[in-house]
Amino acid sequence: MDGLTNHCNNNCQPTAEGLLSAMVNSGGTKVEKAADLVAGVCSRLDSVQQPSSRTLMKKLVALLAGEAEHLDTVISCLLDYSFPTDSNSAELWQFLSADPALGGQVMENLVVKLQSHHSSEHQASHTSAAATCALYEMISVSKSRDATTRLYPQLLMALLVEIHFSLGQSIPGDKVSGRESSRQSLHTSSAVEAIKMLLLCVGCRSELTVMEKEQGWILLQSPQDHLRGVSLLARAMVHYACPETTRMLLDLVIPLLDRGDKKHRLTMMAFFVEVSFIS
Repeated sequence: MDGLTNHCNNNCQPTAEGLLSAMVNSGGTKVEKAADLVAGVCSRLDSVQQPSSRTLMKKLVALLAGEAEHLDTVISCLLDYSFPTDSNSAELWQFLSADPALGGQVMENLVVKLQSHHSSEHQASHTSAAATCALYEMISVSKSRDATTRLYPQLLMALLVEIHFSLGQSIPGDKVSGRESSRQSLHTSSAVEAIKMLLLCVGCRSELTVMEKEQGWILLQSPQDHLRGVSLLARAMVHYACPETTRMLLDLVIPLLDRGDKKHRLTMMAFFVEVSFIS
């Protein structure tokens, strides 16, 4: 991989590319130290300009993620480099979405990571913020539409709860540095943008229109008005979504009513009250 970077003599790039190509194309070869290899790709990709070399490095990551025993390791390593998101990390997540089957597995893993975090923590973290950004990038790829539609209820609830957790970092009266405050704001806006992209992907344009018209996205990002934003989104979904989808969301919300801290339960209750009117 060092041989593919701009810092290496151009004469060694064809050899390095040929070796990496042989490794990737072998496919079935068992590769060890997956974490080191993924970290190597992430730390060097910015210094690799040759398109064919960049594609090979992304294929290596996809090859490793395609092995069941390496999937979680690969995703965890990628998350270490994914917040704040830059063009290189975004490119890697989008590349994983190019294969619908693999993309679906990666998205499922990311949702499980968020759900697990929400069950055990009271605040957002670097990992949950990175997972939110990763989901946004993957949802934005057209080839991931089938997986996104299948996971839509779980994705929506995980991202909505993540907004609650990101807002939990900014408690009035706390002393937060300017840099940390900026990261928290970025985290919250990333979760909101991911929900926008999700609704667009599954064809919920009417819900998007309602949220835009009623300043719902601003409400969601406000610690004071967050619950109003949640209720507005739920009402829009009850009005426009098909009953089957809304009931699936309701089934996901009910178990969450007894989890997390008081504010978490209030967020879920606000959504539950609106959606439960369909039954």
